[in-house]
Amino acid sequence: MTCHSSFPLNSSSKSTMPVNEDVANTAVLSDTGLRPLPPFLPPLTQALFFIGLLSCSRASRVVLFIPIVCISHYVLFYTTKGKDISDMETANSIALTLLKASDALLINDVAKLRLVGQKNDTNELGLVERVKWALKFFYSPRQIGWTHEPRHVIPPHPTESRWKFVRSRIVHCLGYFFLTDILNTYMCYTPAFWRNDISIADGGIGKRVLHSVMMVSLSWAFFNLVYTIMAVVVVAVRLTDASEWPALYGKISDGYTVRRFWGRVWHQSLRRVFTVHGEFVAFRLLGLRKDSFLGNTVNHYVVFALSGLLHAITEYGLFRGKYWSSAPRCRFSFFKLRLSWSSIKLVRCWG
Repeated sequence: MTCHSSFPLNSSSKSTMPVNEDVANTAVLSDTGLRPLPPFLPPLTQALFFIGLLSCSRASRVVLFIPIVCISHYVLFYTTKGKDISDMETANSIALTLLKASDALLINDVAKLRLVGQKNDTNELGLVERVKWALKFFYSPRQIGWTHEPRHVIPPHPTESRWKFVRSRIVHCLGYFFLTDILNTYMCYTPAFWRNDISIADGGIGKRVLHSVMMVSLSWAFFNLVYTIMAVVVVAVRLTDASEWPALYGKISDGYTVRRFWGRVWHQSLRRVFTVHGEFVAFRLLGLRKDSFLGNTVNHYVVFALSGLLHAITEYGLFRGKYWSSAPRCRFSFFKLRLSWSSIKLVRCWG
């Protein structure tokens, strides 16, 4: 049994009266003052990004970044699909594409990156090989199979044969599907997960812990389900090898500290887009030393600021005009804690 919504946080108390979807969408557009989203705009940003990856000229890549920024700004703040869950998904996709484009087209020379076993310089590859190279970069956020792959935080690459891998992952898919369905069904019938004035934090510490664990578990199961389905399909049709699909998440037993949980257990799909920007600001823009306390602190602040910004933009797509009133006391809480920690460590270093 599944919820009527594609994600439980978008669920609301059920209405007993049927609602015409077109009428409801028109009401959303008139209430917010937003324009209908032209369906070609989000794919256009990704197309421009991909063309930039194919370009051998760094100047051309920088030029292509400009329309990506303009389109992203227009889509995020002036358009809507008429459904908040769809706007949330669009906001996340647009913001993530913008961060990836900033890395590959603006602040770094992506042509210096090489695949494992790549012999020729990237700009010397033929058109077909360059397209394959760009596709691998485009569809591998964890940079699996690249010389700069962060193997120290990525789970081991699979060593099974092709069909043994496919069979085992199909079994995994069934488990992820049932877990996702169970959690989603529970949330659909729990008022704390509806769009109302009830919070998942209400009901005491026990329910707060339970609801928080369920939210994390749903994300873990759903992302694993999507990832594993893709792995089964592309490995079965021989587009890739099984070794290119290490587990999306690490072992929970490795997460015995907060740092190790986020750095080894949780998915590392956003690791590169955050860290390259942090290193750019701290070490290239400000010229701070990599082994200095100040340099590492600035680097970490930028990384977490971008992580918070990406999730904030996604949430903004969901709430729009009610964004700032949805949880005002929780905004920037991490930065307050981080500032306190940095101040204590700074005093210790100087004391």
